[in-house]
Amino acid sequence: LLRCLPRGGQRKDQGRLDTIPGFLPGIGTDIKGCAFADRCALADDRCRSELPPLYDLGGRLSRCFHHDKAQALPRATPSDVAAAPKAAAAPVLRVAGLNKTYASHGHALRAVKDVSLDLRPGETLGLVGESGSGKTTFARLLLGLVPPDEGGTIELEGKALAPRLENRSDDQIKAMQIVFQNPDSALNRSHSIRHLIGRALKRLAGLSGKALEARLNDLVRSVRLTDRHLAVKPRQLSGGLKQRVAIARAFAGDPRIVVCDEPTSALDVSVQAAILNLLADLQSKEDVSYIFISHDLAVVRYLSDKIAVLYLGRIMELGPSEDVFSGPHHPYTEALLSAVPKLDQTETARIRLDGEIPSATNPPSRRMRAVSV
Repeated sequence: LLRCLPRGGQRKDQGRLDTIPGFLPGIGTDIKGCAFADRCALADDRCRSELPPLYDLGGRLSRCFHHDKAQALPRATPSDVAAAPKAAAAPVLRVAGLNKTYASHGHALRAVKDVSLDLRPGETLGLVGESGSGKTTFARLLLGLVPPDEGGTIELEGKALAPRLENRSDDQIKAMQIVFQNPDSALNRSHSIRHLIGRALKRLAGLSGKALEARLNDLVRSVRLTDRHLAVKPRQLSGGLKQRVAIARAFAGDPRIVVCDEPTSALDVSVQAAILNLLADLQSKEDVSYIFISHDLAVVRYLSDKIAVLYLGRIMELGPSEDVFSGPHHPYTEALLSAVPKLDQTETARIRLDGEIPSATNPPSRRMRAVSV
């Protein structure tokens, strides 16, 4: 479990996260030995036939015959990654002067204010900030789910995008897809996985017959699902498997950009590692770009090439991921980074932001929130 966490500034181009192989035993499975034996590289015949006792290790207990070898557990995921250098390319997405204002009890609430940025093919932009900072609103503007204010522009591969989804062409719609935080809200529980992915292939890729079946099988393999998963319905799958289905559906139309809105926040760390590895592998293979929204800064650092720090809908800092993490140049970024728990380093004093984000209907003119250490 500890190896599944991206630690020490680990990044996708330096190696994949380790994962736990296989799946939990099914309910009602007759387990004669160690419950973890089928997923453990240290397991032997004794582990599979005899239940280990709880060994007293001086203040802690471990139910493992090989507790003295636990830290030597072989990796389940290859650590090396063939990271090909990226050639300079024109931005696949360009945003200029984007604003979004809502009316709230007679006041103007500026949810996104004057955001400008670009995204290149095969690049990941991480969006970070507290809840209410405008991350999801910005994503909804990109997807055309809500229209921006007049004046701003969104360009996809050099062509202007209509403000509303219904006014965009089929090619523009399939070029920008989303993976939600909760796959249950995006997957129809009444249909099989085969139907859900197949329907996306029909609508987004225009496939049918043998071509659809071939692409379906390719997608299933690419997200590490098996043929037996195709016949079941979402309610029969774990959260991690459902998220794999959601990712497969998002990639059905060969998108240029995928918005990932907290895609791993509801998953345990072992499944999170598998999903992050999957996203990194698909990006390397398909040259797709990501807008990656998350509160987990270690996860953002692992997957992102650039970071945009949002506060009250405004960009506070924007730059290459490692530059932002190694030497932030805005006090809000510094405060966010100092709040990240560090398992493998000595804890340093944390910068605490007092209170909540100020109201967007009456934003502060100059002063930041008070901080304490």
